[in-house]
Amino acid sequence: MQPSVCNGSEKTTSWGENNGFQSVVNMESNQITNLKFEDLKYFVIQGRAGKKFILKGISGEFKSGELSAIMGPSGAGKSSLMNILAGYCTQNVIGDVSIGSSLRNLQQFRKISCYIMQDDLLLPHLSVDEAMMCSANLKLSEKTNYASKRKIVDNIINLLGLREALHTRTSQLSGGQKKRLAIAQELVNNPPIMFFDEPTSGLDSASCFHCISLLRRLARGGRTIICTIHQPSAKIFELFDHLYFLTDGHCIYRGPVSCLVPYLASQDLICPSYHNPADYFMEVACGEYGDHYMRLAMAARRQTLDEIVDYLKKKKVFLNSTIIQTNDCPIDNIQIVSDTIPSRDHGSSSSPSPSFCSPIIKHDDKKKKAKQIVKSQESPSHIEMSVLLPHPNGPIHTIDQGLVNSDCIKYDDPSREFAANQLTQFRVLLVRNILSIMRDSTLTHLRLVSHIVVGILIGVLYFRVGNLGYEVISNAAFVFFTLLFLMFASLMPTVMTCKYK
Repeated sequence: MQPSVCNGSEKTTSWGENNGFQSVVNMESNQITNLKFEDLKYFVIQGRAGKKFILKGISGEFKSGELSAIMGPSGAGKSSLMNILAGYCTQNVIGDVSIGSSLRNLQQFRKISCYIMQDDLLLPHLSVDEAMMCSANLKLSEKTNYASKRKIVDNIINLLGLREALHTRTSQLSGGQKKRLAIAQELVNNPPIMFFDEPTSGLDSASCFHCISLLRRLARGGRTIICTIHQPSAKIFELFDHLYFLTDGHCIYRGPVSCLVPYLASQDLICPSYHNPADYFMEVACGEYGDHYMRLAMAARRQTLDEIVDYLKKKKVFLNSTIIQTNDCPIDNIQIVSDTIPSRDHGSSSSPSPSFCSPIIKHDDKKKKAKQIVKSQESPSHIEMSVLLPHPNGPIHTIDQGLVNSDCIKYDDPSREFAANQLTQFRVLLVRNILSIMRDSTLTHLRLVSHIVVGILIGVLYFRVGNLGYEVISNAAFVFFTLLFLMFASLMPTVMTCKYK
């Protein structure tokens, strides 16, 4: 039996009548959709050279309620891993991908997940409102009336801050607004699993922060959000809950972002004070501090999360007199700086986040300090399913179990393949295409002028030729040229705009 999850592509999820704004954020599902993969390998065929492995037996888990980042240098396998997890790449893949405790059914998985590409593929001549309504008509059940669809669209538009650009064409939107619109179109059917390929690409620092903050808020509602990111700033990096770092097809770190600095310290890699840990770890992965990636890959395989979870639930581990609050820490070794706990109002707002504080370890005895092992005697009997902010004074965010809705569609319901039938799909796509053609003045005028010019040219070349019996070849050439022109004149605009459709 497949796990039961909320399937917005087959039936409208309950968005709430009085609290539409919050209901868009919160994920309503019968079961938490953790995405797990084990011993995942991916290779490509290089002719006589044989197989080249891009991913080399990596394992990991992305949990619902967490904003997860996949990082690594160029060519590390980030995009390959993302495509495999999203179901876009199925050839030459070895390993298991599971949803919860069951193996993934690819056909059903694509109904409950969405993949937002790096490039925002939006129809340039539709307004924000029209693009959202087209998405709602295609993704929501036909049993959902127009008023309900309108309310869902309005809630999402308000949530993502697109109300001011409601009647603006997508070609005139800013980069941040285009990214938010792409996210909004996928939120219509409320998918529990969302993939993002470089969501901050092409955005300025402020837009990047707002985009990742939005993804963090969506994750807090119970969704599993996974995104690849190249080299984030320190401010953006601390917004992520979980980090999965790849190098040359190997995983060298998987766990909370707040535990990255002490983990590196346990491996004799001391992050300099006030240095962006993302930049430092990228430099380590690229070999600027020596060849450590194989040692880190072996250490990542030996990570014992449950043992550290039990310890951190009983004690407060902190660096530079600042508490690190987290529910799980993927390190075998962790360094204790002090045994006293500062007050909640300790420190100023200008002090660095605990995620980025370097441990107070002298160079002479760093090995001795880094080798201190913290292990619990027994595994925790109960672990609260919560995702904590990296800052000690921040609020604790938990997944609301009261969001479980009995109206959610089961994952293994094979009754319908799409939410809208073929007639509805044809009608929506036809209207959308007509609007795009009529509003594309350049393409429309070019088509009109080209048909007039070619018509005059053909008329001049074949003037009075058809009345002569010995001009059969000329008549055949005329018919051939006319059919060829009509075919290519209608085909080329479709080829040029197919990526947006």
